[in-house]
Amino acid sequence: MNGDVVRLYKGDPNQKTIYSSDPVQIAKKWEGFGADMIHLVDLDATLGLGDNYETLKEICQNISIPVQIAGGLRDVTKIANTLDFAQRVVIGTLLMQLKQSEQEQILLEIIAQFGKDRLVVSIDHIDGEIVTHGWQKNTGIKLLNATNEFANDGFSEFLTTNVSRDGTLEGPDIFSLEQVC
Repeated sequence: MNGDVVRLYKGDPNQKTIYSSDPVQIAKKWEGFGADMIHLVDLDATLGLGDNYETLKEICQNISIPVQIAGGLRDVTKIANTLDFAQRVVIGTLLMQLKQSEQEQILLEIIAQFGKDRLVVSIDHIDGEIVTHGWQKNTGIKLLNATNEFANDGFSEFLTTNVSRDGTLEGPDIFSLEQVC
């Protein structure tokens, strides 16, 4: 966020902890510790406050392990441009919008264009209901229903976050993870 490495408390941009102003160095540090992949979220893009695209690209160019990128990837052009330097992208809002508007053909075209192995479905939730747009909009769709629908579409990679636990340092929501798995 704003070029810094941060942790938000329950997704609230007003409650953030800044860990570093050098994200490239932090990524190199994790690589040095033996991480086999790095997951990056562009919180500014997620919240519609701009983006950190060049910083994300710079991180990918300076480490040798795979990177998956999330945050604000809400159109095919952004997905394609990000996949030029990242190994995988995480998409949620766009996929949920396509599902809700019954535009299944576009969804299938995205899978065909990029391959399901490079696409991770974000199924973020609050109390079991899917949220989108940087966790700001509740869709009313149940976590398990969304997971099953996307699995039926051929997706096999999922990332789920219980927003009420995110950034709290309380550990993962094991109950929801067990349900999804």
